[in-house]
Amino acid sequence: MSLFAVSGLKANSLAIKYFPELTQVATSISTNPDAIPHVKNECIDFHKYYLSVSNVTYSQKAKALQMISRYFIDDLEDVLNERLEKRLQLGNADDLPELKPILERYFSNRIRIKVDGKESIPTVIGAEYDVDQIVVYLEIPADMLPKSIEISNKSLIELFPDQKNLTHFKINNQRKSLLNSRDTPTDSVKF
Repeated sequence: MSLFAVSGLKANSLAIKYFPELTQVATSISTNPDAIPHVKNECIDFHKYYLSVSNVTYSQKAKALQMISRYFIDDLEDVLNERLEKRLQLGNADDLPELKPILERYFSNRIRIKVDGKESIPTVIGAEYDVDQIVVYLEIPADMLPKSIEISNKSLIELFPDQKNLTHFKINNQRKSLLNSRDTPTDSVKF
């Protein structure tokens, strides 16, 4: 998908927010393609990146790893709609309570975590929208401060082969990161 196309301008909120000059150029080209002869009937196409970013910390009080994951709304919506009979549309905060069990089923099947060699299933605590992203809050049981964590995060990869799932850990004052993808579905860190 392109951020915008010359014929029939199509721009997303990030393009307008972060690249206002570029979207002005695209608008002028779309309304007057003769202004730049070599662009006439061409498409200005940007590579779409498929990336989720998660931050994980340990809560002694909750005896759990707490994971905050960010996904682009349109990407998660596409993946969920591939799995559901009834199509859903993400983006309305009022619908989040009924979305929770759907997210729970999806992420419990796509994210696998071993804490100190013991497999734990993440629980969706909640979610909220932030501009064009959905922020998903997950908890993973862990009785003690972990010494090692193995994670397999295959979220969105079934529909987007180029999807990357980046996880940042901050545990015991140590920062470590993992990148899961189709090529590296599982990775681990030690603390």
